Amino acid sequence: FEGTVEFHHDDKIFEDAQAFAKAHHLPAAISAVLINVDRIYKLDAGPNAGDLIEG
Repeated sequence: FEGTVEFHHDDKIFEDAQAFAKAHHLPAAISAVLINVDRIYKLDAGPNAGDLIEG
């Protein structure tokens, strides 16, 4: 995968991450990370390894 990353510390996405962690008895979230996937590559072994699938 290839793309961009956004860190969230004090917005709705962060609040949602905190609520998810609490509901699933996980440690409190320190920050939330949103990954925007721009390209997807094959992870297969062999001659097509690394070929672009989408993007």
